[in-house]
Amino acid sequence: MQTLTLRVSGEFGEAARLTLLLRPLVDSILEHRPDDLGPQLPLLRVQWAITLQLAGYLTESTTVFRRAYRGAYAVNIAFVIQNAAGSSALNWAVTGDNPRAREWLRIESNAEPTEGRWGEMVKVGGRVASALVHLDSLELDRAVGYLDELGVPRVSEELWGFVAYGRAYYNLAAGNAYDGLTELHRLIASHHDLFDRGAFARILLGAAEIDLQLALGNGNLARALAEESPQTHPMLVVTNARVELFTGHPEIALKKLKRVPWTECGFPRAHVEALLIEASAHLDLDKKDAAVRSWQRACTLAEALGNRRAFTTLAEGVAGRLAEPGGLTVPDEAIGSVFTEPVTHVELSRRETDVLELLALGSTHADIAKKLFVSHNTIKTQLRSIYRKLGVHTRVEAIGRARDLRLLPVRRSL
Repeated sequence: MQTLTLRVSGEFGEAARLTLLLRPLVDSILEHRPDDLGPQLPLLRVQWAITLQLAGYLTESTTVFRRAYRGAYAVNIAFVIQNAAGSSALNWAVTGDNPRAREWLRIESNAEPTEGRWGEMVKVGGRVASALVHLDSLELDRAVGYLDELGVPRVSEELWGFVAYGRAYYNLAAGNAYDGLTELHRLIASHHDLFDRGAFARILLGAAEIDLQLALGNGNLARALAEESPQTHPMLVVTNARVELFTGHPEIALKKLKRVPWTECGFPRAHVEALLIEASAHLDLDKKDAAVRSWQRACTLAEALGNRRAFTTLAEGVAGRLAEPGGLTVPDEAIGSVFTEPVTHVELSRRETDVLELLALGSTHADIAKKLFVSHNTIKTQLRSIYRKLGVHTRVEAIGRARDLRLLPVRRSL
């Protein structure tokens, strides 16, 4: 009850921690008093697995879902069978292991259907999984069919973050990045109580927002989001490295990718995308042999996973430059990039930032020169450089544009 209460209140991290502590207790009860727990165990396990899923403990969650499925299958609890199978598929689909996701979707489809209110609730996980699997194979019509069945997640929908993630990446793949970003912000605002730092939704939707901003050409906003996000989760490491690549820092992209042991991380989709970033970065650095090795590994892994969507994350023309020397082409046919807009990224020097910050505080040119121990003419030169980089002509425009680009803190209204 305590873990469920924490989960409902959005404290997913603490709920998951307590859930993981239940295992020795359950094992002891099953050993000494199995009749006290046995009949209820499949349903309890589904709830525990959902708690772990919402906190992002996908490996542990999948293990508990599998045990729930086996227990429910033995005593024929239909809605638990369907829920456990569909939710297992969702975990595999989120990581990008599409063969395993398809296997559990097949198991779900063979289960006795659950009708009524419970029936719709237990189908959510499987529908999101189906949408993600079809997205990876770029079967967009089939993916959107499942997303339409799900509709806009209600405030009470616990898996809202997974639904929002699927909708965001569908919009990205379909070339609707602006609509995707608008909807994403709306869904986060309507579910803010379930967007605690312990929520896996923060990882999922953080990655989606960075990619959507990049697709819209907003390099500074994408970078600001990347810097605010956790720096170790594979999904976010990939998007953060992609920001560096698209804003002209391939060497930093490669450095960031080294934070994750990719073959062991449990997120094969992120692994494919990391390999493609590596290939692109090495190409930019004129290291063709390293680029080809990364490209070949990416193609091999993507084919095993049934993932064509990963290749849409390459910049236009990169696949062609890699395919010829690499001897491997994108599966089936040429694939366009979702990042078709030129990425705008404004970088100011440390001194230019100092000048801009003082300007935003209302300091005069003379005051700024005095505080920075430079001449009035030096300040005028630096301001001209700032205005040119920001594409503005006045102090007010410069401050507003800098805040829009997250070069200055955004003022919060009272």
